[in-house]
Amino acid sequence: MSDHTKEQAIWDMMTANTGRALCDSGGTPTYDADGNYTGSSGGYGRSFERLAKVELTEALAAPNATVRWGPYGGIEPMVTVSMFKFLCANLGDYMEKWTENLRRFNERDSERYNSYGETLQHWFDQRLPRLIMLTDTEYYNSMDAAQELIKIEGGDNTYNGESLLDGVFQYTLFEVDGDHYVALQSHNGADVK
Repeated sequence: MSDHTKEQAIWDMMTANTGRALCDSGGTPTYDADGNYTGSSGGYGRSFERLAKVELTEALAAPNATVRWGPYGGIEPMVTVSMFKFLCANLGDYMEKWTENLRRFNERDSERYNSYGETLQHWFDQRLPRLIMLTDTEYYNSMDAAQELIKIEGGDNTYNGESLLDGVFQYTLFEVDGDHYVALQSHNGADVK
């Protein structure tokens, strides 16, 4: 196992280039002479572009939240919570083996499934039980026994409700033999659809 930390895994997820779509409102990114992102012409920009030149050490040193005084005479505070810091503070251990297995499963089968949720459901059905069996072959001696340990508890997209976070992610909460986990994916593009 590598020394990939939870913080590094979260930062890698949030800065992954997710590309551009023909009809997104991200526009064309603009950069200064040093290659730092300065904004976007003809659009709102994309999350991964804004974070592209920010190093993990800078993200770790950034404040947990920022407060700006809003328009209307500056009497209304506008609070923004760092999604990166929020996730680092609230997530448990990073499950590297599970994450890499899900990533490979998604890369291989991404054309077969219509959504993140559908891909994740198939991973729960097909791959996670095998990983559980590999962890403890004496106790979990069959796919059926391993599958019975997995319970999906629900999930959502933070875009679907009120949020002070400076980013958007979707998540699925699940349980394996009484232990609680979360599978999550950050939105790194322009439009949440």
